Amino acid sequence: MLFFNRHHLRLIVEGKKTATRRRKGRFKNGAVVGIRHWMFEKSLAKIRILRKYQQPLGAMTEEDANKEGGYTLKQFREVWREISGSWEPAQVVWVYEFELVAGSHVKRPEHCHLCGSWKVFPHNFGLSDCEDCGAIYNGQGELVIPQLPLVLQATA
Repeated sequence: MLFFNRHHLRLIVEGKKTATRRRKGRFKNGAVVGIRHWMFEKSLAKIRILRKYQQPLGAMTEEDANKEGGYTLKQFREVWREISGSWEPAQVVWVYEFELVAGSHVKRPEHCHLCGSWKVFPHNFGLSDCEDCGAIYNGQGELVIPQLPLVLQATA
């Protein structure tokens, strides 16, 4: 299982992020790995590791940064700092280049039907929820449980 922030999950599903850098090299070439945001969340999709290698952060190129989600090298350094705390050019990391496994993406609503948010992500038991308003959707993308305050506002 590989964990990503929600923005990076979206970029993976959209095909804009095809590489990730990690401090540990747990996965082998050819491995199929679930991706998710939180420990108790259902996997959003699966990726296949196409290439694995080590690289010092300082050896990254603009092309490498682009594979990380469409970033420039300067933007990626800032993202790395936000996630990891510091950018140390001599630090050697594991690089995984990957592809999204066809048909593995969990179906969910494109946006919340109650608040319009795009922050709807899958959890266990085939359910998805909206991070902004708490609405819950079933595996077919149908609204199951709207958050009570929004229901009261809609009827008022």
